[in-house]
Amino acid sequence: WGSEEARREGKHIELENEVLFQGQLETLARVLGGCSTLETLRLSHVRLPDTGGLVTVVAALAQGGAGALRELVLDGAGPHDPDSLLLLCQGLGEVIKKGGQLEKLALTC
Repeated sequence: WGSEEARREGKHIELENEVLFQGQLETLARVLGGCSTLETLRLSHVRLPDTGGLVTVVAALAQGGAGALRELVLDGAGPHDPDSLLLLCQGLGEVIKKGGQLEKLALTC
């Protein structure tokens, strides 16, 4: 999902039971920020490098990849500290505003 072709034409990104390191998180954020065709993003029990990792993902999505988004599922990936949770909610608000085709949004911490 990090290739140039995937960034341009990717429609679905689904990661399950993965551990992402900082470099992989940055690549994912670049892909999400530059992919205008993304319809599905599903992160299920993905461990990110820090509590702000999910905030980074959602911010990148709001920045560029939310336009065609139909389904956003963040299962077991949410932050637990109040500050990160607030930033995540603000980012999700932007995704909702920009994602006019959003049909499903699920977040579980």
